[in-house]
Amino acid sequence: MHSKPELPIIDVDTNGTDAEGEENYGWRAHKKHVKAGLMINKPVMLRFPDGRVVKSNQVMITPKGLTFFAKQFSERGTIQ
Repeated sequence: MHSKPELPIIDVDTNGTDAEGEENYGWRAHKKHVKAGLMINKPVMLRFPDGRVVKSNQVMITPKGLTFFAKQFSERGTIQ
């Protein structure tokens, strides 16, 4: 019998900010960016100081996405 791999647990403060100052958990990458291979939605668990553990999401930019967004930003001064 195979068990599901456990999701990473990230300790956060009462505001949902982790030790490195990351506070953007729960956001979702747009479908078009995921489909294009620019970003992924990584499921994670957040553990709050009161012991609550909640399922959340962490948006990750892929190496392809870093190249794409850097080019967009340098050409336009903004990401579209």
